[in-house]
Amino acid sequence: MQEASAASENNYGFWIRAIFLGLLSGLMEGSFGIGAAPFIQLGLMIFLGLSVRHSIGTTMLVILPIAIGGGLGFSTGGYVDVILLIQILVGSMTGAYIGAKFTNFAPKPVLKITMISTPAAAGFLLLLG
Repeated sequence: MQEASAASENNYGFWIRAIFLGLLSGLMEGSFGIGAAPFIQLGLMIFLGLSVRHSIGTTMLVILPIAIGGGLGFSTGGYVDVILLIQILVGSMTGAYIGAKFTNFAPKPVLKITMISTPAAAGFLLLLG
C-alpha cells in the first residue's frame, strides 16, 4: 500500500520550508559532522507532512550528496582514512539494504520510537564521554 507523499505540493510555502530544512540540516552536518538524518526525517514529517516511510526513504537519498560534499571537504584536509572508509561502507551498505526492507514491515510506532530514541541515546553517550 502506497502512502501519501508531499511530492504533489507546488505552493511557495512548501518550497520555502523544504529549502529551509535543507539549509539547516546541511549547516549542522557540515559544522559538526553529525548525522543530520534524524533532523531531516523529523522535519520532513512535521514541516512538510510526509509519512514515516516516505520520510525515511527520502532521507536515505538526501544524505548522500550531503555526505559526499562534507566528506570531500574533510578529505582535502587529510582527515579521511580511506581503508577504514571502505571497510565501513561494506557493512553500512549491507545494513542499509536490510534496514530498508525492515522499514517496509515495521509498524509505524516502532519506526517513530526508533527515530527518536537513536539520536537521543547517541547524544546521551556523547555527554558521558
